[in-house]
Amino acid sequence: MPYLFVYLLSDTAGYDVTLPALGEMCDAGTMDISPELAKLVGFGRMTPPRAQCGTVMARTNKTVLEATGYDAIPIACIDAHDTSSAVDAIPDVNDF
Repeated sequence: MPYLFVYLLSDTAGYDVTLPALGEMCDAGTMDISPELAKLVGFGRMTPPRAQCGTVMARTNKTVLEATGYDAIPIACIDAHDTSSAVDAIPDVNDF
């Protein structure tokens, strides 16, 4: 769901590094979406690019500007899973 909202707000597709494992589509060797599994379920080469959490994936589109008056608001990649987000929120002060 989080990346559906990213797409609707920006017309840009993408996903975070944790999503393939959580969506049960992970290739354990690459830690990315398995191309074979993607082909099997019918979306083959339509997989969007993967982004690192914390990076700006896109900016809001013209529809958001027309509805709100705000232009090109940055949309950052986040951990799409609540447990992953909780782990990322732990301060990293030592070798965690």
